[in-house]
Amino acid sequence: MMRIGSLLSRRNLSVRWTLLSLGLGLILGLSVTSGAQALIAATGGAAVVVAPPADSRANVFQSNTVIRVWEEKLNHVTVNVVPFDIDGTPGFYDKPATVATTGGNLPVGSLVDSHMIHFDQLGSGTTTQSGFVEFQHPITAVFVLCNALDTSDAELGFPGTIYPTCISTGGFRPVDWISTGDNEQITISPDRMRIDITLRTSNVLDQLRVVTQQSAVAAAPGLGLPAMVLLALLGMVLGARILKKSLPV
Repeated sequence: MMRIGSLLSRRNLSVRWTLLSLGLGLILGLSVTSGAQALIAATGGAAVVVAPPADSRANVFQSNTVIRVWEEKLNHVTVNVVPFDIDGTPGFYDKPATVATTGGNLPVGSLVDSHMIHFDQLGSGTTTQSGFVEFQHPITAVFVLCNALDTSDAELGFPGTIYPTCISTGGFRPVDWISTGDNEQITISPDRMRIDITLRTSNVLDQLRVVTQQSAVAAAPGLGLPAMVLLALLGMVLGARILKKSLPV
């Protein structure tokens, strides 16, 4: 009788270990997946998050009321040196001179996420909008001028989106500090987690690219359900080994 009771007790303990291991595996899988997503923490003002468009060239993806923001490449390891205009230094930028000493290069092998900010008004006249974007990880590079934007499209742009070029827009693809004076502004917060923008467009558009850099833990690839299943199975195996060692024969 005691032998049967002992077997039942061991069986119940085994079930508990299995359920616990499965739960831990699923929790770990969810944490890894969620850590690789939700890279834009919040937006405000006229800025809104959207899905990457098929075409972001001038006079295609237009609105007079919102500044559109989309995630481009996530957990991307750069294969080329990528020049940028602002190195993430906190502060206020409102003309080319303010970025004269903040440029640099993303080296080969940088682990980054890229995000596009896009404003293209509909119709004639001039439209000005302001908004902000908060990120989960610190800003390490901002692309606001022609050369940096055009040369970074292949490396950092969303693969399914067609981008304008400075040639096709007559030089008016980036933030236009030359003809609109101080109306267009960029501010990077002291903790480098937020960018505030004021953009003004008329007959063309404004685009700027923001790159954030993840830690190695946060940048673990999100593999979704397959990753969670694999981690759950690994947890069950580990739990079974612990159980086998802890129970009497």
